Amino acid sequence: MIAEELGFFGVLAVIVLFALLVQRAFAIGRQAVQLDRLYPALVAMGIGIWIGVQSFINMGVNMGLLPTKA
Repeated sequence: MIAEELGFFGVLAVIVLFALLVQRAFAIGRQAVQLDRLYPALVAMGIGIWIGVQSFINMGVNMGLLPTKA
């Protein structure tokens, strides 16, 4: 839907925003490791991986690059 409305630059902006969100989650995780807070670090990185993988799968299925069913 975003591609139809906003075109290539809109899609590119959404992908960049997802990448920034995942990168920020990992940065928070790294900061937590430096403060010797292992559990919050793992939670932050886990949330980053979760969002990244889900967005990749969603984009892949919408573009027809990944199958809709396993």
